Amino acid sequence: MILEAPDPDFFLASLFLLLLYLASGNSFTDLHYSYLMVGRSLFYNYKNYFSIVLMAICNADYCFTYVDIGSFGKNCDSSVFKNSTFWNKVENGTLPWPQPEPLPGTDQPSLPYVMVADEARARRFIECTFGIFSNKWRIFHRPLNVSLDLAKTVVKASCILHNFVRVRDGFNFEHTMYVTGFDDIEEENAPFSWAGNTVRDKFANYFVGPGAVPWQDSKIH
Repeated sequence: MILEAPDPDFFLASLFLLLLYLASGNSFTDLHYSYLMVGRSLFYNYKNYFSIVLMAICNADYCFTYVDIGSFGKNCDSSVFKNSTFWNKVENGTLPWPQPEPLPGTDQPSLPYVMVADEARARRFIECTFGIFSNKWRIFHRPLNVSLDLAKTVVKASCILHNFVRVRDGFNFEHTMYVTGFDDIEEENAPFSWAGNTVRDKFANYFVGPGAVPWQDSKIH
């Protein structure tokens, strides 16, 4: 079993209530409403409504390959990512990444396998995946009027069904054009990385050089 690191916001909220109990002399019944106030606020996002986070990774076939469900709606994207089991595996070296190798048609340099994320044209795959997902399972077109635990179960079951239906039936192209019921979470500026930029530049040079395809320039708008 993989144990996730406790969310820092939840830890601080719990510590606050413990100190309040010790210092105030009030009973836990008296503090019940304070707990509800603090607990609910963790799910109150920057767009001013309550939510949980579905963080997902997909492949080129619009299937989910990893999901993390249930982070606090108030968390920014980097906090959600760094509290996920995926990040923990990256940090402790247990994620089974393929070994670096040269790109097709070249013999050097060997480049690492990478994940495409924000500010990249290929991020459209995850955006299209969410479009297919939300338009197939229209329960996400409205707020979920269920408990928190059941909401997580609904999302998890829908992700599994999404992959099953996607492989069996394909998808409706129109559904890739828009996402209903899901909003981006607040972004946080990531620290600058020379190593990451160097790898990115090598990929960019490849795709305008040896890896270029005849039609790519005509598709740039």
